[in-house]
Amino acid sequence: MGAISHIGYNFLLLIHTFQFTNLTVLHSMNPEFFNRLHFHLRITGLACLGFLTASVSAQDKPAEFGPTYRRSWIGNTFGSGGSKNAKLIQNNVVAMWVAPDGRCFTASSWDEAKQEGGIYKDGDVVGSLPNLHPDEGGSWGMGVSAITGDNSSVYVGVGKKIRRYSLAGGHSAFEGGEGNAKNEFAVFKGSGYIWGLSSDSKNERIFATFRGQKTGAKDKTPASPAPPDEVAVVDAKTMKVLTNWPLPRAGRSAVAADGTLWIAQEADLSGGIAGKVIHFAPDGKLLPHAIADVQGFTPTALNFDSAGRLLIADNGPDQQVKIFDVSGEPKQVETFGTKGGIFSGTPGEVKPLKFCGLTGVGVDGAGNICVAQNRFGPEVNGSQGAGCLIESYKPDGSRNWQVHGLEFVDGGDFVPNTDGGQIYSKYTRYAMDYTKTALGSEWSYGAHTLNQFKYPNDPRFLHRNDHFDFSTTAFVRILSGKKFVFNTSMWARRLEVYRFNEATDGEIAIPCGFIRGGGGGLTNAPASGEHMWRDLNGNGNPETNEFSQKPGGGNAGGHADTLLGWWIDDNGGMWQGVTWNPNQLRYLPFGGLDVNGCPIWSYSTMQIFTAPAPFAGNGPGISRVQYSADTDTLYLTGFTSTEPAPKSYYVKLIGRVIARYNGFLAGNRSPTWVTKLWDSTGSGDKSPVSMRGAGDFLFVGYDGLPYQPDSGFVRIFRSSDGGYAGRLWAGPNASGRMDVTYGVSALQRSNGEYQILAEDDWYARQMLYRWKPSTEKPATPVVEAISGNSTVSLKWKHAPGASYYAVERAEKIDGPYTTLIHDSEAPGFFEAKLTNGVVYFYRVTAGGPAGVARSVPIRVAPSADKPIKIDCGGQGYGDWSADAYHDGKHPFVTAATIDTSAVGAVPPKIYQTGRGGVFSYKIPGQVPGRSHLVRLHFSEHEVGLVAWRKFNVSVNDVPVLKEFNIGKETGNRGNAAVIKELPGIKADSKGEIIIQFTDAARFGASVSGIEIIPN
Repeated sequence: MGAISHIGYNFLLLIHTFQFTNLTVLHSMNPEFFNRLHFHLRITGLACLGFLTASVSAQDKPAEFGPTYRRSWIGNTFGSGGSKNAKLIQNNVVAMWVAPDGRCFTASSWDEAKQEGGIYKDGDVVGSLPNLHPDEGGSWGMGVSAITGDNSSVYVGVGKKIRRYSLAGGHSAFEGGEGNAKNEFAVFKGSGYIWGLSSDSKNERIFATFRGQKTGAKDKTPASPAPPDEVAVVDAKTMKVLTNWPLPRAGRSAVAADGTLWIAQEADLSGGIAGKVIHFAPDGKLLPHAIADVQGFTPTALNFDSAGRLLIADNGPDQQVKIFDVSGEPKQVETFGTKGGIFSGTPGEVKPLKFCGLTGVGVDGAGNICVAQNRFGPEVNGSQGAGCLIESYKPDGSRNWQVHGLEFVDGGDFVPNTDGGQIYSKYTRYAMDYTKTALGSEWSYGAHTLNQFKYPNDPRFLHRNDHFDFSTTAFVRILSGKKFVFNTSMWARRLEVYRFNEATDGEIAIPCGFIRGGGGGLTNAPASGEHMWRDLNGNGNPETNEFSQKPGGGNAGGHADTLLGWWIDDNGGMWQGVTWNPNQLRYLPFGGLDVNGCPIWSYSTMQIFTAPAPFAGNGPGISRVQYSADTDTLYLTGFTSTEPAPKSYYVKLIGRVIARYNGFLAGNRSPTWVTKLWDSTGSGDKSPVSMRGAGDFLFVGYDGLPYQPDSGFVRIFRSSDGGYAGRLWAGPNASGRMDVTYGVSALQRSNGEYQILAEDDWYARQMLYRWKPSTEKPATPVVEAISGNSTVSLKWKHAPGASYYAVERAEKIDGPYTTLIHDSEAPGFFEAKLTNGVVYFYRVTAGGPAGVARSVPIRVAPSADKPIKIDCGGQGYGDWSADAYHDGKHPFVTAATIDTSAVGAVPPKIYQTGRGGVFSYKIPGQVPGRSHLVRLHFSEHEVGLVAWRKFNVSVNDVPVLKEFNIGKETGNRGNAAVIKELPGIKADSKGEIIIQFTDAARFGASVSGIEIIPN
């Protein structure tokens, strides 16, 4: 079987070499190393889609030394993530243009993974438009708001500019073009954004509509007025404005075969003005035959089909595509889609042709109709939408394909009594089928639960444009035999309560309660002070007499953002954690359901507890709460006097400790145990932001830095003693971001399997972990220590029952010991920059769900007279240490048999790993000026490059190998080992030996091992 290659610079060789069968072999050899390799491939931008797709399949198995778990996802058709070019459905769609060949080009006002411009065909992701995210040259605010195309180009509205791309998705520069790619032009002046684009291919011109916005005030300076809404005609070749004219509330447009323009003039609900579509000549002259006086008409997208009929996406109550004959006086001749859309039939139930939030419509050359939806529709105030749904239908209404993406901040929960069979997120119900084996196939989109037409004051709809206050994550409970969904906002400023009535509302979640630690947040809410709303008349809309306020007035802790710890227990009790001023825990007993089926809580029955130790003080203190009513067990997370909040504290953090209290309501205020939660930075990134318990374990979700292999974990703790049990990692095909305060939920199924949901913020989905904990207590690791020059390498065999390892070091056998690593899945550890001649003691702990086992201390002393042996790209073997001292670029591994006949006793395994590309090693800790023998170990794994790979090597900036060719040294044989010895290498004044590998023939360098031997 062929070798698995490292990254070269020849992309065609990558495609040839990384075959699925080879990936499977590599994964079976060393899954964790495979995952790290995939990460390094990913960040280079060279990994092809085929490789990414294959690697997802290969990762069905967990890491070799990790817990036994399967990672999948819900909410995204593909969700592979991993790079900006990976298969992924964006988290929103506000506009769409359909090319004759069936490709759907989409625009999103925001996409967390920086894919504001997507390209889809036949239910697949076939590309994207680059550099549309605000930090890549896009526009902050509305972002990407319009898109169209013609026979040669795609045009995107970015702020007040039009940007041009090729049909293949690349930048398309033009003379006089602005921006880094010289492919954009500012069509309009003043603050605002392009709201609609349409193309007249025949006459080579583009029509753009503009919505002006007033700028905000500074100090005492009043805000500037908004520029007028207007229409501009642009030459498609020169991108220059030909003419323009004013048009209030200018919306989306379409060009007829005769070159005239039809423009939607959007409704002004505040002024009682209905939406309409009006007719213009190309020079701006108003023509007759407007489409108006249609009740509830909300035109959000226009397009013409091949028969010259005008298709209008109506995002009003009808939720349909309406088709007009406009050859004379406009006449509606047909509709496409079920009248009432998602709210027809069983409201909320998902079926073909039940549209929801129409944002785009187009027809391809075969007559297929494509419809884009985001559950709300495009809005001039910049709504993020509620996800992405793109569908293609035949003219007869049968569906060709659909793709689905979740909104980027969305967390779900399992419905009790369904054994994990149903999941609710803030807008959506998913049905689960665990018999399906393909990754991401277990879920199906079952229902949409928001009806803004019937319940316009639903907080999910009211706050859809508030970045820090829109709804994000859901809890699901069964109270008095009825199902309820509870939503929090992104930073947990409130708790929303929803009930269900299938007879009247089908799948729609009916607003029935709202709790907030400060004023506002809901229609008719008190302007200040803590308050609750309960829907006393059952109509789902808040009214002034339905609010109650906490006696004494004021906000919780002096500020609404301090009421962060929300929990509804299985008996319906509501728990609240007040983070500071003063730091409190509150409990509101469940009062049953009222006549309308709304849960009852009252400030008059609230019990207030001073925050128990160790959370006493004014905070920040308690951040999260979970209570088990059947055992009277309370779990709290937060900050303490000994584990305080960082200076960069913000409300997403759950704190640095978890504490358990047995018999809390019975009177116990002393913790049974307290466990410290580590984080890498003390701030938001790589820090704990969510906690949920299920069965015998607590699951803590960590935020992470995108594309980093050591972030984005869910860490597992035993609920019995707080001991660490291992971690779940989303793998290299996930972002590692968890951007909400309640991003994790968990369930233990009847078969003993744990199901864990974790928000994957960048990739518009939720990770789904399926985990069966080992019941075997880990065996005590037997550790071997190898000393080197200023280094120590530890090795041990995998301990059965272990899911992680911790390493400690001391300078005395009885301590004190310092923890060096606490969460490793590899059976080895390497440490450098130690002091030669000093005796060190090391202990290794093997831990897992069933407990821990610690090794006896092992004594070791580094010495300047001992050689350094580095297993480049590998985890170490024999007296060779794991890879270290490198700059982090491009490790590789092969399964090929290596011919070591020319290198003597060097283990063949050393030549099965390596590091490739352009990279360097900086080996410290040597005696300045001392002479060394440097031995470099090579083997060419790219058989096709035996005669072609050439590279240069220098040591401390002195060239030692020029245009070195491994194949030439091995007689033009691949997978054969060779050593090059470099005598007389002196350490520099810092005691460092720096070895640099640079390219000489575009295929990169390669090395498998390095020895540094003092003379």
